[in-house]
Amino acid sequence: KYSVKVHQKFTHRRNYSSQDVEYFLKGIEPFTRKDNLITLLFQFSETFGFNEENLSYLEKLHKDFIDFPQAFEFRNKSWKNKEVFLWLEERNITLVNIDAPKNLSWLIGPWVSTGEFDYIRLHGRNEKKLYDYLYSHEELEEILRKIKKMSRNKKVYILFNNTIRAQCVANGIMLKQIL
Repeated sequence: KYSVKVHQKFTHRRNYSSQDVEYFLKGIEPFTRKDNLITLLFQFSETFGFNEENLSYLEKLHKDFIDFPQAFEFRNKSWKNKEVFLWLEERNITLVNIDAPKNLSWLIGPWVSTGEFDYIRLHGRNEKKLYDYLYSHEELEEILRKIKKMSRNKKVYILFNNTIRAQCVANGIMLKQIL
């Protein structure tokens, strides 16, 4: 199974056309033909804050990709509010819950479940060099407790983004052993 991160033309530049959507969807056909697609991951920049204009943009984006499961990762803390969580739930969009260094201005957690599955992205906790981190056994257990507390008997996908020196692989094996 695969999660496909949507190109930043849609999430950061936000100036796409219907041809761009068509081209992107054609590119992911191998995943959709074999039913191997978990979701489209929309990771927004930390400068993309909550306001009516941006919420309208998300509505357009959601409709343009309506035939596919969607997971939204907000990096701006202003998206942490009940109105947003309700908006996502009503559209069956999964909120990506993340773990990352606390010194970033990102929305960490928020350990809220929306959509038909839960999606967790672990970026590491190194405050000096993002993605360069090896989670300890205790930290993974702590994250699992948060997931169990928020999850409502849904499928849960946990993806490691601590990719430097393949620490994501080591943490995947550790998590598998814990589970």
